[in-house]
Amino acid sequence: MKGIYKIQCCITGVIYIGSATVCFNKRWKKHRQRLRNNYHENSYLQNAWNKYGQNNFKFNVVEDMSDATNEMIKEKEVYWISQYFPKGRSFCFNLSDHTFGGDTLKSDDVKKKHSESLKASYTPELRRIRRDQAIKNNTVEKARKKVNTPEWKESHLKGVQKLAKDPEWLQKMKDVNKHRQVKVGTDRGEIFESVTEAAKQTGAKRANIRACINGKIKSSMKRKWFYINN
Repeated sequence: MKGIYKIQCCITGVIYIGSATVCFNKRWKKHRQRLRNNYHENSYLQNAWNKYGQNNFKFNVVEDMSDATNEMIKEKEVYWISQYFPKGRSFCFNLSDHTFGGDTLKSDDVKKKHSESLKASYTPELRRIRRDQAIKNNTVEKARKKVNTPEWKESHLKGVQKLAKDPEWLQKMKDVNKHRQVKVGTDRGEIFESVTEAAKQTGAKRANIRACINGKIKSSMKRKWFYINN
């Protein structure tokens, strides 16, 4: 299916009119990709998406023109834009009263202003919202699957091996981890320099030692564990 579609903000009712000359699904997918990554060519639509969130936008087919030519679809798009654009920005997201919406940003000055506007709208609060949306969209899960691939593991291993040979990086890690070296004690009177050292000498798992210290389990290796303040 191809033809004319609209993207509408459910909160304000403002509409964006567009055309799909290949497929509605592909066009909607492209819009969402750009909006989620904050680089959509329509700054008004992008700012509304940032403000209200993707769950408050819906995509609907206005007119199915599957048998029409691309030229006919573009002409019809102009017609539908003209039904909303004259009413003002409170009715229509489109940047101009003609088609080829992205082409209205040919001017370098316009592109610069558009880019600065998007950057200004990308606040810490928006980053938090986008992160929550990413979790909902399972993008985090996709990333986890990616890091479990042999190719990623091999690349990561090479990177770690390279850093391990860098004296400056090693010294930096030692400085960072100084405050993390906390002594660990048991109810048997044993004292260890760290959780790692305690695990090596007693055979207990580090996760179990920490879980015991944090009160999640009662004991590990028949010992009750706790941190010792220096």
